[in-house]
Amino acid sequence: MKCRFARYLIVDDTACYECLDEHLALTSFLSMLLYTMVYRNRVDVIVLKCLSLAGLLHDIGKALSIYQKRFEQEHKLSFSRPPHEVLSARIARTILLKLKDKVFSEVRSAAMNYYIIEKLIIQPIEKHHQGLRIIRCEDLTEVLDNIAHEDIESINYVLRKSIAKILEYIEKTRNFISDDIVETVTKISKLNLELHSVRLEKPRKISVQINKDDELRFSELSKIVTGFLIISDYMATEINLSKIDRKCVSETRLSREIRDYVCSLGILDYVEKLTR
Repeated sequence: MKCRFARYLIVDDTACYECLDEHLALTSFLSMLLYTMVYRNRVDVIVLKCLSLAGLLHDIGKALSIYQKRFEQEHKLSFSRPPHEVLSARIARTILLKLKDKVFSEVRSAAMNYYIIEKLIIQPIEKHHQGLRIIRCEDLTEVLDNIAHEDIESINYVLRKSIAKILEYIEKTRNFISDDIVETVTKISKLNLELHSVRLEKPRKISVQINKDDELRFSELSKIVTGFLIISDYMATEINLSKIDRKCVSETRLSREIRDYVCSLGILDYVEKLTR
């Protein structure tokens, strides 16, 4: 199976390519780590699981041949037409709906299970580039309802590699991270995250009855998951590319602000353990 790429940067004529499985695994791990560092004794295990799954699936659409073939032909990567985050959300929805009774065994209602998946995993995936790119109507018309059969194998291959890598991260940092993270990753590794259908699920009407207070709480939780996903997505790219060549670390104002915030939490001490 060929390597799937997440993105690349060219700085001073140096090209740095980031592998998709490494990016997904590191984004998932960093999102959980950041969340537990910020919230400490107020960690919600369901939110933690949502962060892990959102990280693992947020860019899974990049494994599709419509993107990767461009690299093979032109040595260029473009994931904006059609927008990869919308395709990633549809792939994630298709995978998770088959497992909805297993993903959140803590939740008894199937309708509530779907509500949580949609609100705290799918929506953050759809929105993780919202601040960077405005999706135009013509872009949305390009989003696929069905994918090629070869894409199923590629997606499942990337997911298996990503989960194997995040398990490696857990082993390297087990003595320094919370038991909640270890338990969450262990449960997710046993879910058997796989795509089985070329037909991608579109959003469904959520039938669960929910009061206004809970609706507001879930809206706030969705923003929290989205925020941690955006930060972790960015940091994973910075870390992965810097491992290849220090010149490939971008020096934007956004990157400096995020890096300063992350450094203030002491997270780079953990990252050092992962990149040795």
